[in-house]
Amino acid sequence: MKNVLKAFGVIALAAIIGFSMAACGGDDDGDGGDKRDELKGIWEKDGSLNGLYHEYIEYAGRNEDFGVVHFRGSNGRNLYNGILESYDGTTVKVVDSPNNPYGGGNSTITFTAKIANGKLTVSGLSTVDSIDISVFNGTYTKQPKR
Repeated sequence: MKNVLKAFGVIALAAIIGFSMAACGGDDDGDGGDKRDELKGIWEKDGSLNGLYHEYIEYAGRNEDFGVVHFRGSNGRNLYNGILESYDGTTVKVVDSPNNPYGGGNSTITFTAKIANGKLTVSGLSTVDSIDISVFNGTYTKQPKR
């Protein structure tokens, strides 16, 4: 009887360990597919004229600058700002909400952004809040910290 109780205890312990490991999930990188940090930095559009006329996209990170992504045109003016809600390696979702310290609208834009060989390629941008942001479609190079 004593050996049966020991065997039952070992089986129960093995089951608890097995179920605990299974409950942890299977996401290898631990971030649920969130790749926002890959966009971190200043990306200047290729073909810009040495800062005289340029477009760039700037994202300081989730915990910096309120998680806002800036779409800046010539003279460094912000053409559109929104909170970078998600990026899965292909699709970006940016939300402008009353919580956005730079905006305050209620728009959402979704577009394609892919990073390969040190380049960011953006497509699918058009008009949001009566602002033509299609100028930001194109290829960008990450800039060194300023």
